[in-house]
Amino acid sequence: MSFWLLWDCPLGSTPSPTLAPPTLTVVRASSTSFTATFSNSFSPTAINHLYYRNLGVTTLTDYTGPTRTGDGDITITGLTTNGFYLVWGVSEDPNDLGCYSIPAIATVSLFAANASDGLLAAIKSKYLSSAELLAIIPGGLYVNEVPEQVGANAAQITLPYAVVTQSSVALSYTTETTLSFEDATVEFMIYAAGASAATSAMNSLRSVFDWCTLSFTSGSDLTTTFFKPRTWGLTNEMIRHRNGQLIFRADACYETLLSRSDA
Repeated sequence: MSFWLLWDCPLGSTPSPTLAPPTLTVVRASSTSFTATFSNSFSPTAINHLYYRNLGVTTLTDYTGPTRTGDGDITITGLTTNGFYLVWGVSEDPNDLGCYSIPAIATVSLFAANASDGLLAAIKSKYLSSAELLAIIPGGLYVNEVPEQVGANAAQITLPYAVVTQSSVALSYTTETTLSFEDATVEFMIYAAGASAATSAMNSLRSVFDWCTLSFTSGSDLTTTFFKPRTWGLTNEMIRHRNGQLIFRADACYETLLSRSDA
């Protein structure tokens, strides 16, 4: 079923199959607003129309947002706090008004992500942005578990590689109703062929993550208060790599405190 049949549109009754729909990306701006970004419009002068619907209410109502010419952002404010919205947009041909594309559709939640939801993703992002870590831990940083094979060719994972897990979270609250803290324990495990390689990889990881500041995605409302090193060590796994070297595991444990502001 075409999504277009679900909504009325003031532009007409039948979208044109000749106009390519825009690309629509929608992200949370705050607990009561979102930003919709139009891109890949069929023309720099295309008239982009935005519509949205709150899916978390009994009576569903469609709203018409602002229009803009060509690619760019439209921010909608004054929405239901922590609401969940369906958003769609169409492009209209300025040279043939009433001729418009099929809709591009997206959804967005205005609820701020918990620190536990975004923490491991932010750690992975920091690893990927570090040339030092990418060079010394070429096998990758995996979240929670390691696949047996990677890539389209089902290749074996390259040593050294690392795994990061979050073992615990403790919540605390302040007298400010919009501010809370999450104290989490994060553990890295690096597997390498030989004690020297494992130690070097751990030292590089510590140089990047000790007391670091993490970057969270736009709209997450998370801030790193501290990323504190707690313990680290080296363990002989008593397993030999195919090159004959013993596999060693380097461990690094951190305590991190994140603050979250529900704007």
